[in-house]
Amino acid sequence: MSSIRLSLACLPLLLPMASIAQSTAPATPPGNMPAPPDRSQPLSTMRQPLSGEDFTFARKASEDNAKEIALGKIATDNGHSDATRQFGQRLVQDHSKANQQLKALAQRKGLDLSPPSQDQGETAQKFRQMQGADFDRAFADYMVKDHQEGIELYRKEASQGRDADLRSFARDTLPVLETHLQNAQSLQNAGH
Repeated sequence: MSSIRLSLACLPLLLPMASIAQSTAPATPPGNMPAPPDRSQPLSTMRQPLSGEDFTFARKASEDNAKEIALGKIATDNGHSDATRQFGQRLVQDHSKANQQLKALAQRKGLDLSPPSQDQGETAQKFRQMQGADFDRAFADYMVKDHQEGIELYRKEASQGRDADLRSFARDTLPVLETHLQNAQSLQNAGH
């Protein structure tokens, strides 16, 4: 009984404290509760900031795809041998597909990949001015060097990239680039 009296005796002291707590707490109307995060999408498809290395890879891969498409089209027109023209068609087909995949991935991640670099236009212009067997030799040499560099870029992203989607894209695209390198080396060996 004495504990009830003590509780009742403290009640006048506690009531003002409760009203102070209520007046300092932010008022949130019941209908305006913050929405919980959307967990219906897998984490890999939700927009997350990319590391500098991942963004650099995505931009470089996009530029390289555009360059390979442009050069492939030139090879189909200016190539001397059927093999060079067919390789040009394959470059257009494979790099167009890779570019579509990369653009979709970039869009999901809210990335704005820059337009092609100035170097791409200069390289394309150089090849537009060439014809015949000279074109075939220069094109094969360029494609070997370019695909070696591309494979190195994609291998690094596949093994060290922080973004799971870009790592997967790099891993899935590597076999295509390796095939392109083999094709370019065959053209190079046939032309020298």
